[in-house]
Formats: sequence, C-alpha cells, structure tokens
Amino acid sequence: MERPKISAKEISKDIRTGFSNSQIRLKYGLSEKQLESIFKKLVSAGLFSEAELNARKQAKKPPPPESEKKTPKAPPPSPESDKASAVLADLKAGGHKMEIMSRHELSPSQYDKIVEELTAKGALPRQDMDAGQPARIVKCRFCDARIPGDQEQCPSCHQWLDGRDATPERIAERLQPPAIAGAGLVSDKYCPWDDRESLGLFNAYIQTTVKCLLNPASFFSELPLDKGYLNPLAFGVVAAWVGMFLLFVLGSIIKGGFGLFGLIIVVVIACVAIVPGVLIGLCLWGLVVHGCLLLVGGASSGLQATFRVVSYSACTQVFNAIPVVGNLVAQVYGAVLSVIGLKETHDTSTGKAAAAVLIPYGVIAAIALIAFIPAYLSSSGSAARDQAAMDYSGSELPQELCEAISTCISELENAATLGDKKSMEREMRKSLDRFARVAKKHSNDPKIRVVAQKISQFATATLLRAQSKDKTGSLPGAIADKFDPEKFREELMAMCGQ
Repeated sequence: MERPKISAKEISKDIRTGFSNSQIRLKYGLSEKQLESIFKKLVSAGLFSEAELNARKQAKKPPPPESEKKTPKAPPPSPESDKASAVLADLKAGGHKMEIMSRHELSPSQYDKIVEELTAKGALPRQDMDAGQPARIVKCRFCDARIPGDQEQCPSCHQWLDGRDATPERIAERLQPPAIAGAGLVSDKYCPWDDRESLGLFNAYIQTTVKCLLNPASFFSELPLDKGYLNPLAFGVVAAWVGMFLLFVLGSIIKGGFGLFGLIIVVVIACVAIVPGVLIGLCLWGLVVHGCLLLVGGASSGLQATFRVVSYSACTQVFNAIPVVGNLVAQVYGAVLSVIGLKETHDTSTGKAAAAVLIPYGVIAAIALIAFIPAYLSSSGSAARDQAAMDYSGSELPQELCEAISTCISELENAATLGDKKSMEREMRKSLDRFARVAKKHSNDPKIRVVAQKISQFATATLLRAQSKDKTGSLPGAIADKFDPEKFREELMAMCGQ
C-alpha cells in the first residue's frame, strides 16, 4: 500500500478539533511509530508544545472508578480473565479494535466474545459495545472532505455540520495557517536499494529486483528521483556482476565445472572489466535514451529520472541463469522495463517512452546493415570469381604462357628426381619463380588465376609423391586421389589445346 502524503496543516486541524490518536492513525493509515515521528516534527516546527501532546496521552487513560478501587482483592485470575482485563483497560483507554487484537494476539471471534462477556458482567457499558471500532466516515456537506461521522465540525473547512457559523477563534486560525503547511511529513517515494543501511546489501538487492521485475509500474511510480546518481550506478554494477556470476555457474554446470582457478578468473574479470564497462555503458546509454526522449517530447522529469530507470532496468541480468536464451530474455525484458519506467517517471505516453528506447536500437541496426551489405556483396563477388576460375573451360591460353607452363612442368619433374629434399624444394621454388615472371605479363588475362593455382597444385603433388616414394614407395589412397600430378598436368595441357 502506498504511503499517504500528510499535510502539517491538515493534521494540526485534526488534533485541535479533538481527534484521538486512534482516529488520526485510522484516517491517515499510520503506525504508532509514524504518528510519534509526526508529533516530534510538529513540536520542532513550533505548532504544538510537548506539554500539549503529553496532555493528550494522559487524557486517554482516565483514573479507575471508585467502585473498582473498593472491590476486594480477588483470587489469582486465570489467563483468560487476565486477557479480558487487559482488553477492558485498552478499551477504556480508547484503543482501536485492530490494535487491541494485534497486541493480545486475538482473532475477531475471540475479541467479540471477550467484549460480549465484559458487557454481560457490566464491566463494559452497552453503549461502549462498539468501542475501538473505526469511526464511520462521511463527507462534509460544505467541502466534501472525508471525516469521522461523530465530528460536529469539519476539520478541513471549520464549518459546523449543524449549520452554525465557525467561532472567531477558528476563523482566525484558518486565516493564519501553520508555517509548514503543505509540507509532506510522510513521503510515498521509496526504493529498497536506497535503504541498504537498514535492509542490508543482499536484502536490498533482492527486494529491489523482485519488485522491479514483478511490479514495474508500482516500482517506478514510487521511485525517488532526487537521490543522486551514485545509488543507481551501484545497483547497475551489482546487477551486472550477478548476471556474470550466474552465467559462470551455468557454464560450470554445462561444461562440468571450471574449478577454483576459473572462479578466480571470473572475479578478476568482474572487478577489472565489468565495473568500468558498466559505469561507462550506463552513463552513455542513459544520455542516449534521454536525448531520444527529448527528441520525441516526452522528457518532463530531467536526466536523473531517465538515468535511474536505465540503471534499475539492469535487474534483468538475473535471466542469464536461463540456458541458451537467457541473455536475449534479459535484453528484451530490460527494454520493456525501460519503457514502463520512462512512462511512470516522466508521466508521458507509452508511445513516446517506447520510441525513446527503440530509436537507439533502430540506429544501431541501420548502421550494422549499412556496414554489412557492402562487405557481403564484396565477399559474394570474390567467391563468384573464385568459383568461375575453378570451373574454367574457356578458350586456349596465349602461346607464350603455354610455353612457360610446359617448361615449368618439365623443371618441376626434373627437380623431383633429385635425391636431397632441400635440393628438390630449392629447384622447384626457382622454377615457380620463373613461371611467375612470365605469368605477370598476362595478369589481365581472366584465366591467369586458375593457371597459377593449378601450377601450384602440380608442384605440391609432385613433391609429395617424390617424398612418399622415398619412404614408403607410394602415396595413401585418399592423398593420391587428391594430389595426382598427372591430373593437374592434363588440365594445364588442355588449357593450351594439347
């Protein structure tokens, strides 16, 4: 339930009108501790003295009747009679039904039974049967304010409900409002992460994450927007660290574990890489999203509101625990949370909030597409050219190039007959260099690429066969089929029309 905003002026009027503490707590939904805190603020503001507020407490406990004082001492009461006596004392002190039930751990049926017994014994007058019950709430016929039905004068407009004019004192009081009138004594803005000192780091993170994931509209509507940038930054770093830790644990389970060394590596990476990377990323992303929100005319709460939305939306990193699709789910739901958060904190439309979040993604996608298309076309053209060269079956090669091919084949075969491996490789390299100088003259010929490729394949096949014969006498079947020099010789000679 949202915490109410309480005006010092309104609660001061209620106190002076004669509201009891129970009625004030009922009207504003306050606990006893919150009411005491408000009383202290009213005293520090000079609206009431401590004596006045202490007199209210003392007035709630009237002295016991003479009949009770003269009653002879009874035998030790049973636990039931003790509880009934305690309930009777609380009722006479003006206690509220719910407060009494909570204090004595009573169910509604037990409470009603005790009240009936007290009434039957005459300890509680019949007209007090409804003691501790919430006062009936009605509307003032002058200002429509909601007030207890037993009030004779409206605490908001100071009009007498039976039609009498307000007294001069009340009129003067109305003309001189308290100095802190309108000040919020209890704020409805609250984020568990900002209350880490009370909740602890772990509990604050869990409560913030659960509330943001399960009830984002309520979370962002209650999010304080004037607490600075440090707290959301810290939450973003912790959320990113938790996401990486979960990813590491998932990888350990799938791959069988990385051990202590792997854990140390993860911690080092988290400290060295994640922290500065997350800080820079959150700052840049917050600026980009806020700029887009300004562009669509939806920014009404300032940069800090956008920054807080972006930071707390990082709680979706917990989805990294989901195999395969965890990171995708985290990114998509993070964008959804950002849209909801911008809508609530900036009080804008869903369309403008969605545009502010999606525009950066659209720009990134467009840039990636622009960079990908030329690279794809280039690689496709190169692959097509290579395939065309491999599938060459065109016209005959120039005479000079055919003579160079024939000479190179003969030199490579002669080099393969040398007994020394280094000598074979040296002579083959010289032959290929001489062929390359001739082929360079025909670099514009579209067939030169496949010619150079097949000459290289012929040289490799010839060298492999020569080395294999020195060791085993023949090549293995698979290698012999793939590196057959005779096949490459026939293809080269066919290109020369032979």
